[in-house]
Amino acid sequence: MKILKTILILLSVFLFTSCRNTGGKQDIETSNVDTLRTTKTHVNPQFDENIISKIKKHYHNKYGGKGEFNEQNTDSTYELSYRYDGTDYDNDFFHDMIYIAKNDSCKDFFALNPIIYGDLNNDMSQDLVVTVHIEGGGNANWDNEIFVFLNENDKLIFTNVTSSRDLADCEGTFLPKKIESGYLIGNSSCFGSDDNLWSPSINYITKVKLESHKLVFKSKVKAK
Repeated sequence: MKILKTILILLSVFLFTSCRNTGGKQDIETSNVDTLRTTKTHVNPQFDENIISKIKKHYHNKYGGKGEFNEQNTDSTYELSYRYDGTDYDNDFFHDMIYIAKNDSCKDFFALNPIIYGDLNNDMSQDLVVTVHIEGGGNANWDNEIFVFLNENDKLIFTNVTSSRDLADCEGTFLPKKIESGYLIGNSSCFGSDDNLWSPSINYITKVKLESHKLVFKSKVKAK
């Protein structure tokens, strides 16, 4: 089992390495940017170093100060790693590797849209949802964390971060796809009783809502 888990980690790193070499500018026509049906005009606030720095600060506060930190900046991703060799993390060659997409060139691997614009709180402004992928140590744990930035006077304000597992309404993960009619919509990828460790077989179309500045599950229907 340890050998299998190690193979899964190496495979994910290989896929991200392949993905990050295909970087480029985000194609607005192929990304899921929600177009607001309103006469009020807003320009999408730029996804820039300010957004990246807020996400990085979150992980530095969570994991920093406990071990070695490394960072790589590629065409399509920022990659953060927190490595440990202390007794608290025996048998792990790293605690967490964190992948922050800079554009949508890696969305096929993520199985979601990592950068989504749209109106989450019905104020006719473009908010931002960024999904960050995490690979966790020698135990092959992984998760996606969903960051919400609300638009206040054309400035994106970091509002909330939620684990995708808390929004799936099943044993599985929520994969955001788009913002529509005030909802964050995506797929819940859920494990059945006979599924193996890495292949959930049950899929739902899921709606998530921002309430009191927190993302909460609202509904899901079986995908056809």
